[in-house]
Amino acid sequence: MNAWRVCALGLLAIGAVALLAGAVLALPLLAAAAIVFLVAGLALVGYMLSRQMRHVIGQQERSLEALARAEAALQGMAALRQSSGRLETAVSRLAGIEGALAGRIQDVVRSAAAARAEDSAARRVDQRDISRQLADLQGLVAEHGELLGAQGLDVQTSLRVGRNVLRISKEIAEHQPVESRLRRNLEKAVNDASGGVTRSVEALMQLHALPGAGLSPLLGGWAMEPVAVHALLDVISQWSGPRVVELGSGTSTVWIARMLKSMGAGRVDSLDHEWQYAEATRRALEREGLQAWAQVHHAPIVDVEVADEVYPWYSLADAALPETIDVLIVDGPPAALGERARFPALPALAGRLRQGSVLVIDDAGRPDEAEIIGCWRDLACVQLAEPVSLGPRTVALTVLSNAPD
Repeated sequence: MNAWRVCALGLLAIGAVALLAGAVLALPLLAAAAIVFLVAGLALVGYMLSRQMRHVIGQQERSLEALARAEAALQGMAALRQSSGRLETAVSRLAGIEGALAGRIQDVVRSAAAARAEDSAARRVDQRDISRQLADLQGLVAEHGELLGAQGLDVQTSLRVGRNVLRISKEIAEHQPVESRLRRNLEKAVNDASGGVTRSVEALMQLHALPGAGLSPLLGGWAMEPVAVHALLDVISQWSGPRVVELGSGTSTVWIARMLKSMGAGRVDSLDHEWQYAEATRRALEREGLQAWAQVHHAPIVDVEVADEVYPWYSLADAALPETIDVLIVDGPPAALGERARFPALPALAGRLRQGSVLVIDDAGRPDEAEIIGCWRDLACVQLAEPVSLGPRTVALTVLSNAPD
């Protein structure tokens, strides 16, 4: 800005001097040049003034904007103060309500405690009275018993006293506090659950003690429970070179193959209708080098007719199963394929079973599987023993005799 001002003053000074010299010396060209300098100086001054005015106007506009923002902030603060006042009023009201509720809750708690104390005292009194009556009546029973043996008194009297004793015993049970009954039921449930967990942990520890038992697919869920797998391996170990057929491959296939490898004899053939599951089991076997002890067959689901009824079951066309089966494990097809989808297992493979063969079925606690077991035991071609539990949801049935059609 200072440079522009110096330039404008210089132009004006030169123009004034030139104009004065032109007038004194009577030189028109010099006078014209002086006018040009003067006009240029004035134009520069005008430009400088316009720039200064724009700067001033801009400052005023910014000041006005700042004032507007300040005014809005003041209005916001005023609204905030109003909201704060309303909030304080609401908080004070809530505090009053909270105090009132706390007082009512304390009254209710005190009333409940007093009522409970009165009820407990009444129960104790009732129980003491009933206990005394029971002791008196038990003495009467003993007295009547002695009299009955020694003097042959009325039998009906003794029976009536005995009935009174039973009635009062029932009254004592009814007067027993609910809390103690709930506590016993809860303790029983916890003991049952902890016992199941303990058995599962013990079974897993023993399973992993098998030779070559490293990182394994997880048990439980859709797979067999650890307790059931442990019991199943114990059944298989009773055979010399057992021939095992499994309907539905998976984790149990790997454990059975490990067991057979540790025994040094035997083989498990597993069927699976899902190609991807069959491949997953094959890969699990290959990772542990168990191909010599297990083979997984892809057996798609087809319609199979048994006793004039059609069931969705495995196709055995491409499954090279052993002629004799020592242990048959029924863990498929899944129930979602239809009612009693696992029923054809025994009719279809009865000719390969022999006396002493063991039939194992998983998910035996479901209504469908329970009905299937009943139907199997009604078959004329195979006589089965009573089911024996191998785990929470797995049972085994031994073939007592076999006369397949």
